[in-house]
Amino acid sequence: CETVRKRVGLLDLSFRGKIEVTGRDRIDFLHNILSNDINALGFGKGCYATLLNAKGQILADMNVYVFDNSVLLETELGLGQTLIGKLSKLKVTEEVEFRDITQERVILSLQGPKSEALVGALIHGPVMMVTEEFGHTNFSLLGTTVTLVRHSVTGEKGFHLFISDDKAEAIAKRILAVGGLYGIKPVGLSAYEILRIEAGIPRYGIDMDE
Repeated sequence: CETVRKRVGLLDLSFRGKIEVTGRDRIDFLHNILSNDINALGFGKGCYATLLNAKGQILADMNVYVFDNSVLLETELGLGQTLIGKLSKLKVTEEVEFRDITQERVILSLQGPKSEALVGALIHGPVMMVTEEFGHTNFSLLGTTVTLVRHSVTGEKGFHLFISDDKAEAIAKRILAVGGLYGIKPVGLSAYEILRIEAGIPRYGIDMDE
């Protein structure tokens, strides 16, 4: 916990569900069924949103990231297929498709006051384009495309890196090597729970549910 509060910690959040939404009507469809204003998001933007039932009960929560040709929904452990089922039932005539890519993408999260400096060292320049929470951009690291998202899950400055599963191990080693200059240390899930609770960040299935 001290590492995240004072320096930078590396968390593996790959357990979180990831759904890729494609199709011509993806933005309008998500805007109509989710609790946030999806229409207001441009490329490289994102937000937090929930899926509610008719009584206003929370069926799922998620982070929404808008890309040129798709939308990525990042949700809680085990909710991926469940959420796809609920979304599919709400589709009527819209041209929209859902694909569970949880096993294809790893999420490595850098959390702490020195996380931005470390990200800058990894991308060899200032962290531009991602000044807002949930803002995201792509960059190349070790010859592969990595999606960088500004997102705090601990109350400290933070970033998620979405990485192809087959490149994750090499990139994790690179992050730890470069991060040595910033005092990086791996952080386990028990510490992650303490950090997010201290920061008042709720987690679906633990602090809230249907």
